[in-house]
Amino acid sequence: MRLTKISLLAFLASCLVGSCVDPPKYLSTPHIDLLDITFKRGNAAANQQDTLIFRLKFTDGDGDLGVTDADSNSVESYNPLYYYYSTSNFSVQPWINPTDQFTGYKVINYAVKRSIAQFDTLPPLLCGSWEPLRKNGVVVDTIYTKQNLKAYNVNVDIYSKNNGVYETFDPWIADAEWNQCSYNLFRAAFPDLSNGRQTALDGVITFRIGSFSLYEIFNTRTLQMNIVIYDRARHVSNVVGKKDFTIAQITK
Repeated sequence: MRLTKISLLAFLASCLVGSCVDPPKYLSTPHIDLLDITFKRGNAAANQQDTLIFRLKFTDGDGDLGVTDADSNSVESYNPLYYYYSTSNFSVQPWINPTDQFTGYKVINYAVKRSIAQFDTLPPLLCGSWEPLRKNGVVVDTIYTKQNLKAYNVNVDIYSKNNGVYETFDPWIADAEWNQCSYNLFRAAFPDLSNGRQTALDGVITFRIGSFSLYEIFNTRTLQMNIVIYDRARHVSNVVGKKDFTIAQITK
């Protein structure tokens, strides 16, 4: 099984901002309700991906939903993060590019894990924690990475029923080849919904998860999907979901 050309997109379908004299009073932690999950079969020959489409109704009391321009300028908006260590005291700094050069710092690669005692507790050589560094298509190094959940504000956990018991589905386990690592396939980010206003928000978010292999992966499985969103203060919403369904049942 092979995941190819994986993309993860989030789109805002509609956002209704309270405009009354007395705006609605919602909690500062976002609340969501699942409206529906649908599946659309793609066509690889026409370069069309299979797509899962989620629609969520939301409320948020202080309106801090979505990624702003200020967020996009922060290191914490990037995923994954790479790490440099000080050659003098071994302190560690996150960064967004493993090929940048900094005086007194070196990037943490797998050779560092094996040769410097301070880093021998880093994770084993697995997708999601290490990444091949290529030059002209040739792997020249293996770089430590850390998945940064702050880069996303939507997360979908997927479970597959096996002998009557639901088990977590990890996309990178399904296909953990270096060049097909899909650790964050079911995470997304939607843009700022507040338009600069600090007020209560309610509306509907639609986001899509696309891959050329979604049907191949899921068409024989009985599924459960749980969804949460995060606001900019990293408050996590309630969990909503759907269970005991198949792709055929939600195909439109």
